[in-house]
Parts: sequence; structure tokens; C-alpha cells
Amino acid sequence: MNEMDSNDKNFKKMPARPDKTLDWLRGSRDVWKEKTKESKTKLKMATLGIKRARESRDEIKKELHHTHKQLEQKDAEIAILKKKLEETIQEVGLLKKKR
Repeated sequence: MNEMDSNDKNFKKMPARPDKTLDWLRGSRDVWKEKTKESKTKLKMATLGIKRARESRDEIKKELHHTHKQLEQKDAEIAILKKKLEETIQEVGLLKKKR
């Protein structure tokens, strides 16, 4: 009799209309799949965006480093030219004095 009572309890837990329950489960599954698909798409877009940002940052760093090197070279060149200019001005001054 205990077995029958437990079977009656299990039977009472079963939905009255399994087809409605199955429809609800299918709908729930479809909604879940769609949400998962959207989440994966958003994650992929974010991941690709981060990858592109990092690549862009690295390119900018390389370009900045190259620009700094060029600036140092130009500064050295300017210093040399200033020195030559001072020497030339002194030579011109000496030539003027000799006249």
C-alpha cells in the first residue's frame, strides 16, 4: 500500500497536459538558445574590439618610438648646425676685423 501511495504522489506531480508542458519547455529552450547566441555574439564582438585596440595601441607605440628617435636625430643635427653657425659667425667677425 505504501508503494501505491508513493505512486499516487508522483502521479499528482505530473502536469495535467503534458503537451502544454512540452510546448513551454520548447519555448523556454528556444528563448535560452537565443539569449545564449546573443551573448556569444556580444562577447565575440567585444573580444575582437579589444584585440583591435591592442593592435592599434602597439602600432601607435612603435610609431611613437620611431618618432622619438627621429626627434633625437633632428635635435642632434640642430645642435651641430648651431655650432657651425656660431663658428661661421665668429669667422665672419674675424674677417670684418681684419679689413
